[in-house]
Amino acid sequence: MRRLALIAALALAAACAQQAFPPGGPPRHIPPKLLTVAPESGSVNMHEKVVNLTYDEVVSERPASGGQSLSDLVLISPRDGNPKVGWHRMRLDIRGQRPWKPNTAYTVTLRAGLADLHNNVVKRPVVIIFSTGPAIPHTVISGVVFDWPTGKPVANALVQAFLPPDSTHYITLADSSGRFSLLTLPSGPVTVRGVADANNNRALDPREAWDTATVQLRDTVQLELYAFVHDSVGPHLAGLAVHDSLTLRATFDKPVDLAQRLDTLNFTVRAADSSIVPLRAVATWRDFDKARQDSTARADSISGKKDSTAGRRRAAAPTAARDSVPKVPPPTPTRALPHTEFVVIVARPLAPGSWYRLESRGVRNLLGDTATSVRSVQVPKPPPPKPAKDTTAAHALPPKPPARDSGAAAPPPPPPLPPRPPQR
Repeated sequence: MRRLALIAALALAAACAQQAFPPGGPPRHIPPKLLTVAPESGSVNMHEKVVNLTYDEVVSERPASGGQSLSDLVLISPRDGNPKVGWHRMRLDIRGQRPWKPNTAYTVTLRAGLADLHNNVVKRPVVIIFSTGPAIPHTVISGVVFDWPTGKPVANALVQAFLPPDSTHYITLADSSGRFSLLTLPSGPVTVRGVADANNNRALDPREAWDTATVQLRDTVQLELYAFVHDSVGPHLAGLAVHDSLTLRATFDKPVDLAQRLDTLNFTVRAADSSIVPLRAVATWRDFDKARQDSTARADSISGKKDSTAGRRRAAAPTAARDSVPKVPPPTPTRALPHTEFVVIVARPLAPGSWYRLESRGVRNLLGDTATSVRSVQVPKPPPPKPAKDTTAAHALPPKPPARDSGAAAPPPPPPLPPRPPQR
């Protein structure tokens, strides 16, 4: 019996030592494939309580990107709170906080980021549109959310739409270029709000940039939203630098009202002894820099200077166009951008090494609130001159002998010395 037990133990150990694929076969290298959606997109008179998504393999309970749980990947519009997502290995059940409203069209979006157990990520969103009533409105509100101070699109901006009288809350997220589309809203007045949702909590928080617009929706509407921080504090000087001996560059901590044109009455420059330095002009940094570049271009054209790299760039352009895939250019704002940087030009040169104080008065922000602020700066001293090179030692050295030419004849040997007389 002891011998049989030993043989059985050895056989079990050998079986455990054999290598094989884990359960389910070798690892996959393609993302999960969506098999069925219930209800189907475009359905009307929908009575199901949840939206079911079935995949061809087990999906992960955590998204690969975009949040900590699967509910962070889901948008339900109109919104009644954070969506609920039930995980059932190869199936997802999606529902809102409350039952679906009657006679309402819904848009359920599962954003990119769903992954399987091998970390293969689905890179395309899934959009399901259905209605609990007999029809789905074919309305669209599309546009772009810009960061107004910089003029750049806000990637993944939160876009909300509110309908009176009960303020039904529709929601979507912009793409990486700031573009968005709100679908299946009822016709009528709609207030649209774009938010730079920095913490991705799908709500407007203090110090987050936002903008609103009210439109009359009939079928399609195109609009641009210009988000900025709605602060009741006026602009303050956040930075002051010396551009040259006649120019100071002032930077405010928030944009200045576009309707206000700053001039010499809004600034005062004082020296260290409190004497006032007369001012000649005030301009925005963009205008000042553009004028300087135009002046440099005119000077180069008069002197005959040319850009030697222009021809090479033009020659390389066709090859680059053939080798690269055409990209859609990012959207650009049609509204003028507010300014945060200005140049203050003084009437006499600033003294090197001296301190100066700049005071701004009555500067308005984008909401019309004003502020007064002060900033100081020291004019840098010019670098000391480099010491002259000492060349006296080089002149005192004896001249070097000429290099011997290996091809010339050798000099004749010296004559022999006369013999010495014998000593007595």
